[in-house]
Amino acid sequence: MIKAAWRTWAAGTAACLITFAVWLPTIRFGFVYDDRGQILDNPQLRSWGYLSQYFREHTWAHVTWMPASFYRPLFVTWLRINYAIFATGARGWHLSSILMHVLATALVFALAMMLLRDRKVALIASMIFGLHPVHSESVAWLSGSTDVLATVLVLASICCFLCSTKNRRWWWVSIALYAIALLAKEVAIVGLVAVLIWTFFSEDVRTPRFAIRAGPFLGVTVIYLLLRQVVLGKLIAKASAISFGETAQTMPSFAVFYAKHLLWPTRLSGFYDINVVHSPSLGGFVLPLGVLLVAAFLLAIFGRQLRRTEGERAFYLALALLITPLLPAFYLRALEPGNFLHDRYLYMPVAGFALLIALAFQKLACNMPALVRPMLVAFCGMALSYALSSMVEAQVWKSDFSLFTRGAQVAPENMVAKTNLAGELIRQQRCADAVPVLEQVVQRAPEMWFAHANLGNCYLEAGRRAQAEDELSIAVQLQPLPELVQRLHMLRARH
Repeated sequence: MIKAAWRTWAAGTAACLITFAVWLPTIRFGFVYDDRGQILDNPQLRSWGYLSQYFREHTWAHVTWMPASFYRPLFVTWLRINYAIFATGARGWHLSSILMHVLATALVFALAMMLLRDRKVALIASMIFGLHPVHSESVAWLSGSTDVLATVLVLASICCFLCSTKNRRWWWVSIALYAIALLAKEVAIVGLVAVLIWTFFSEDVRTPRFAIRAGPFLGVTVIYLLLRQVVLGKLIAKASAISFGETAQTMPSFAVFYAKHLLWPTRLSGFYDINVVHSPSLGGFVLPLGVLLVAAFLLAIFGRQLRRTEGERAFYLALALLITPLLPAFYLRALEPGNFLHDRYLYMPVAGFALLIALAFQKLACNMPALVRPMLVAFCGMALSYALSSMVEAQVWKSDFSLFTRGAQVAPENMVAKTNLAGELIRQQRCADAVPVLEQVVQRAPEMWFAHANLGNCYLEAGRRAQAEDELSIAVQLQPLPELVQRLHMLRARH
């Protein structure tokens, strides 16, 4: 018994150490992209006196022109903790992010052990999760750590809930962790779904025990939604004018995109070309929908094989972790135009994906023992491939220039990526290189005020005052920020 426990502990520790080693090079990275606005230029992180405001205001309240779209007070608190310890030392921030990811990997191992009771299978699940290259955005980008934080809390809540059948104290801890997780990121609602699924298979839904076990989690969710409504003034933000029909028609292609990044994570980026489907077409709707139906059929067959076995509950719990956190990413009306697809949305779903792979391995090993060794060899090859790919793909997040350059390469039609690349060129005092990029952006996406403002500044530097005034005027009309208005007045005063 002691020997088995030691081997289990050793397997989990090995997964964590390997994960730590693979992601450790990101400790040399700096602050990139939103890190500047969310961390370096955020006055609310300078003092604990702002703590109550984290819970009374939306996440970007310190930026006057940002809409009230996100309510994540625990995430801002996490940023404040890091700032209090590391200030503007990027190495400390990145070490904190890596360690949080290692903790999530350990929790995937623990959850797999509870569900599947096999340390080899748990090791497979934790290694897939810990080394998956799609985590580059969440682990290597500090502002993306909200997904890591929420996942740690959700997985811990689920593990505690599974332990509560033997000790009721863990039930209370599970409820508390779930409540805290909701304050980190809204996708933590998957914790409620997991509890409902597990309780459904454990208790008769018509009995009081079902309501007693699952009811408080539902109550916590309702309280969170009410709090979100009070702070944001709405439950779901609206950032784009995409119709419900276009959203529904685009969902299959987006789902295939995320499935591809789960199975074949290469050429990753912070930006991707967005193809909103305005009317059903063969390539944009029919074929992706067909792929999804085939995948659903295969999952249904796998689930049927597990009926009335110990793996049935694990299967549906893994599906919940895979699908539920992704659902908000398909509601395009709530997302920023041109900025719909992100690998960070897959951080928590990878836990469900890893559990499904581990469950399939266990099922095949039981039915065909002769395949165990070849499958282990294949898994070792996949783990090595993941590890090498993660170290390569993470380099994209090393600096703003590498991030935006990769974005422009991978997504040549994404105007957000091009605008950010031009902005970085301007910071490097390369306005001449930024001008053609910005001219393309304002032609393709005339609603992007930031592009007009930067183009106006570049024209001004080149001595093209009339054109500079035109671009700054458009920027002010789109976003009348005081600094833009002042710059335009100063330019006109010089005429």
